[in-house]
Amino acid sequence: MNEIVIAVNFENDRPTVSGRELHAALEVKTSYKDWFPGMCEYGFFNPLKIEQVQIEGKRRVKRIVTDHQLTIDMAKELCMIQRTEIGKRCREYFLEIEKKLNDNSVDVSYSVFKVLCTSSVSYFYV
Repeated sequence: MNEIVIAVNFENDRPTVSGRELHAALEVKTSYKDWFPGMCEYGFFNPLKIEQVQIEGKRRVKRIVTDHQLTIDMAKELCMIQRTEIGKRCREYFLEIEKKLNDNSVDVSYSVFKVLCTSSVSYFYV
């Protein structure tokens, strides 16, 4: 069973995850630019849109890559919509994060890189 790694961002008052990282973890075959708008048709609205400029290797080619910061609730819903085993595992991962946050067993008052492992799921906080 492959390990799942998804970064959780605690920079704002609500934890978020990268839409692109979730897409990769869910092993969706459709490209992100086509998959995400389809997922938004389920009633999600206004995830934070981020555009990143990437330089490819030594070439001076720049391309803009769009990503979205998703709340944990939205990420759980997207996992459930996939109706796959990996989607179920990712959703359980987010439920575990929420449980730790609600139990106050994770200190997220500062940005720190932590690696926590539960069963076959790994996650880190940034």
